[in-house]
Amino acid sequence: MFFGLIILGVLLSVYLIYCLIDLSFIEKEFNLINNKIEKKYSQNPYGYENFITQKEKKTLLNFIQTNLNHFKIRSDEKELLCTIQDLPNYPKKIISKLRKRIIELEKIEEHYPDIIHQDAVSVIYQGGFHDYHRDVNYLNWCLVRYNIILSKPDDGGLSVYGDEMNDWDENTIWKCVAGNVKHGVTKVFGSKPRIVLCLGFLIKQEDVIKKQHKKPVINFENLPTGFEYMNPVD
Repeated sequence: MFFGLIILGVLLSVYLIYCLIDLSFIEKEFNLINNKIEKKYSQNPYGYENFITQKEKKTLLNFIQTNLNHFKIRSDEKELLCTIQDLPNYPKKIISKLRKRIIELEKIEEHYPDIIHQDAVSVIYQGGFHDYHRDVNYLNWCLVRYNIILSKPDDGGLSVYGDEMNDWDENTIWKCVAGNVKHGVTKVFGSKPRIVLCLGFLIKQEDVIKKQHKKPVINFENLPTGFEYMNPVD
């Protein structure tokens, strides 16, 4: 019995050390990420540079590439779309970690996941684009989508938001108030596709307005010359 208690004590000590090391690693990773993250403003929307680590990005890109056969082709046949939760063995741990990171950075309080689209992945190849549109809100809950740039094309693939076009860097996440503001993506050029992970949140409309960078955000009445192709097709 004496030796049994000694062994039990050793095992408990090892377990406690493991827990301390594990917590230390998590804290170190959190501090490392947040020390590198930098808020970046444009005219209307804003984003966070270095939001995602190289390791996280590589894991997600490999996962997406492996599951492209599960994606749906859009009408222009040069964009693939998929709800990431619908993919087999989707990386739940990473998605959960990224969503928590957003909540921490944005100080989001009351919210729900996007019940309409959930979390989506968009892959746009050369010549592809995403039409200029506004998403649907749910009662007084506004749809806000945080878009992580996993792969930036050689040229084009600009994020259109209201009357503004932005060229966000890879590893950046930008905030799109999709239920209030029209948005889209210009044509992609070059061999490198535009790959974006969109994480959706339903947030109370008054909270969204309160935290909006500039208000009101103006939408294009008519798209600029050369970008008319982004008009939605009936």
